[in-house]
Amino acid sequence: MKKLKRYIYLYWRFISQDLKRLLEYQLDFFIQLIATFLMQFAGLVTIWGIFTNIQEIHGWGYWEIVLVYSMMYFSIGFAEIFFEGPWSINNLYLQGKMDYMLVKPLPVVFQIFASKIGLHGIGNVLTASIILVTAFLHVSDHIPLLHVLICLLLFIIALPIKGAIILAANCITFWTKAPGNAFGNFIHTIGEYTKYPITIYPKVIQFVVTLIVPYAFLSFFPASLLLEKGFGAKIMWFVPIVSICSIYLSIKLFRKGLSLYESVGN
Repeated sequence: MKKLKRYIYLYWRFISQDLKRLLEYQLDFFIQLIATFLMQFAGLVTIWGIFTNIQEIHGWGYWEIVLVYSMMYFSIGFAEIFFEGPWSINNLYLQGKMDYMLVKPLPVVFQIFASKIGLHGIGNVLTASIILVTAFLHVSDHIPLLHVLICLLLFIIALPIKGAIILAANCITFWTKAPGNAFGNFIHTIGEYTKYPITIYPKVIQFVVTLIVPYAFLSFFPASLLLEKGFGAKIMWFVPIVSICSIYLSIKLFRKGLSLYESVGN
């Protein structure tokens, strides 16, 4: 318990330094909030446009799909706030800045996660929360409170999966040693499939977003459990196992990659 308190304290000290840097540009922060709202609003308009011509998609109505959509964007915003650090692995590697982390008496993976905070994620979290609550109020008839609380708990347990995916995707730098990280961006883009019910896609895509890059546990499966719809409602109960395995495997991959680190120089 004492060790946990120490890490929480150190995490806040790391993050507070990055906050000071970010808050120097307050206008930029508010512009990003507005941009985030407009982007999510545009997404909702797209979904609304589809439903002006059809009643449902694979058994999912308008507000049910909005529920899936909002959960996905909430997880993105949460990741932008708390899991932004791993996106800097490529830069840290190429500039030899990991040398400083290696000599500090703290796990390198902890330092990386605590090195950055993405304030732009606040816009996604706030906007997605409003959309999520609105969608829930339209689909919440006869849903017991206990069931809602269980679904909320499982959704919270699922959120670290996003951080694990980001960490694993950015570890590719240790092997490629290339500037930029196209692979990380590619893995991030796969999450776009989970803005909507994954049952509308071919089986291969459903397999990828469930077992290979488990983004479906951050949107489709929790929404399925809440609404008690289809196979997704049953799969969501496995989220504690998926979350633990994702964290373990991503840290294992990072440590393997870190063992290949050779600093810079000639």
